[in-house]
Amino acid sequence: MVKVGILGLNDCYNNEDWYINNFSFKNVKDNIIDFSQINMESKEDIFNIIGQYIQPDETSMMNITDLYYDKDYVMQAIYKSHENSSDPEDNGLGSQLTRTHKVKGSMLFVKRLIVNNVQSFVDFTFDDLYKIIRSTFIHNAIVIHSNEDMEDFPFINDVLESTPDKQTFETIRYHEYKFLDYTMMFYCDITAEQTPENLNKMATTIFRKKIFGRVFVTLTDHNDENPQCLDLNIDTMKQIYHLHAIEEELDHTKYAKKFDLDHKDNFPQISYDPNFFSIINIEYEKKKNTPPKTDPFKFNDILNNIK
Repeated sequence: MVKVGILGLNDCYNNEDWYINNFSFKNVKDNIIDFSQINMESKEDIFNIIGQYIQPDETSMMNITDLYYDKDYVMQAIYKSHENSSDPEDNGLGSQLTRTHKVKGSMLFVKRLIVNNVQSFVDFTFDDLYKIIRSTFIHNAIVIHSNEDMEDFPFINDVLESTPDKQTFETIRYHEYKFLDYTMMFYCDITAEQTPENLNKMATTIFRKKIFGRVFVTLTDHNDENPQCLDLNIDTMKQIYHLHAIEEELDHTKYAKKFDLDHKDNFPQISYDPNFFSIINIEYEKKKNTPPKTDPFKFNDILNNIK
């Protein structure tokens, strides 16, 4: 038996509410009108829960969305969608969490463990709901210093609005770097001192061009129509750096899988298993003891000079 989450009708966040302090755990919890946990006795019981709480009907479409994922877990929502935002059953917050659908009525949340090719259900808690809500509105970026120190920091829309000294586009230029079909954005300072001591060896090793000074890095998924920012953390950044330092070529297509839509044991199907973070972790664990071989001083092109 595990617990699943039910999010009832909740108001959406207005634009004027989108500021970092408003998404503290306490503020988010105070803002939730209707959330509960219920017991799921078995995997088959999920269909009874859908019937009782989501109540499929002929006028709405049923949807399954992977709302949050990391190297260990995927959190999914099951819900009805509709086109009428004035419907009294319109779930404003739920619609914001899916980003692409108008949610009608309640949402069912499940959490899945995805380690070692296992997709087992585990308890979904309010802490998990908070992670989903926070990651919808706030994203974590990484700053890499030239001395190889790193720190993460939150931002909402523009990473430069939240940088430690609020640098602007007057001195910062950003450049895309594709990795595992995702987009990492590197923000570098065109006025950074270009000396050997100021070479950012970690950023240079990843981007394969010399980068001087500190660098801000963000991550975006591979959705062509509606790309979403994802949270970066220091551990993931260290793994990405190591895989580039040992010059390991990663092929995400070898992790592709076929969906078995007719097999109820696999319901709900998980799109992001393995995902960006789990693939990196798997490959890193295989090669973490391999010594680095990239010399960051060998590159000729300088990213800071591209204006």
